[in-house]
Amino acid sequence: MPKPKRSVDVKEKAARGRPSIYSSDLADKICMQIAFGNSVRKICAATDMPNEETVYRWILNNEEFSKKYRSAREVQQERHLDEIIEIADEQLPLTAIGSTDTGAVQRAKLRIDTRKWAMARLAPKRYGTQADLGQNAQSENALASLMRSIYGTSLPVVKDDT
Repeated sequence: MPKPKRSVDVKEKAARGRPSIYSSDLADKICMQIAFGNSVRKICAATDMPNEETVYRWILNNEEFSKKYRSAREVQQERHLDEIIEIADEQLPLTAIGSTDTGAVQRAKLRIDTRKWAMARLAPKRYGTQADLGQNAQSENALASLMRSIYGTSLPVVKDDT
């Protein structure tokens, strides 16, 4: 018995689902906030913004947004660099006896280290340490690393019995 024809045509099927709220203006607004140091989580908490999942989907699937996002992250790293210098140059508060407040020193150190860590993760070649670069080089070639651990060298020694 033949199947009955469906009355829904292809164009109607494509129109189903929630329409995207993506616009170039919205992308610019999100990326500007990222560049100024706001997290995607904080940005998406606002009522006039899409949820985090939508923004991350745009990063993966929308070439225009992905480029804007990468540029915003680069600007954010430069801002972090400026902030590190400002934090280091800040005059820290003194205690009642005139010595520097150690709690303020620890907080400033934490702020600097957090920015340095984020910068090294986002751009390891530019802001990472030599140790980070060395670890990345070793992990890039897992086979050579495995062979080195088994044979003591990257290439196994083949004995010729002739």
